[in-house]
Amino acid sequence: MFPNWKPTGITQLAASKRKGAMGWVVMGGRKKSEYLSVQDWVACDMVNRERNELRAALRQRFARNHGQLLPALHYLQHEFGYLPEWVMEVVGWHLGIPASEVYGAATSYTELRLQKPGDSVIRVCTGLSCWLNGGGELLSAMQTALGVHSGETTSDGGVTLEETACAFMCAVAPVMELNGKWHGRLTPESANALVQGEATQ
Repeated sequence: MFPNWKPTGITQLAASKRKGAMGWVVMGGRKKSEYLSVQDWVACDMVNRERNELRAALRQRFARNHGQLLPALHYLQHEFGYLPEWVMEVVGWHLGIPASEVYGAATSYTELRLQKPGDSVIRVCTGLSCWLNGGGELLSAMQTALGVHSGETTSDGGVTLEETACAFMCAVAPVMELNGKWHGRLTPESANALVQGEATQ
């Protein structure tokens, strides 16, 4: 809603029915006067409520210590489908961890994503066992079929293609995850059939 503006809080809400209500917002830790419409103020209030609800949920589920960072990030990805920037900020606030460290953890694990995925998510394992058993061909087949590269989403927002360094399913390599369910001993042909079958459901 606000692509270039990330409010971190509102210290005063000047309620007014006329467009162009004047009030104060906190941006980047500094108070600034902004000329906003009433609709924008309402949206800001909604953002603050979402942050407060998330803080309450984190307080109930996770102790405020460093060791809870990864469990909290996994929980939030399950809830949101990805990790929005504001969510990572709230996690850092709750655990007392700098935002840079939260971001570093989120970008160190391939199962965590920072961008909103498509309606369906395909993840191909490219670990050593899978690669030696055809994982590379599997990934290439998916890229060709979808018209995107790994880490991208189709233009209609329907499918996101990802890869993981290891799915820990070496005995049934190569493997691919489709919407949370893993499939093993795949070929490019059987993988395409799975994707087409999912699309028709």
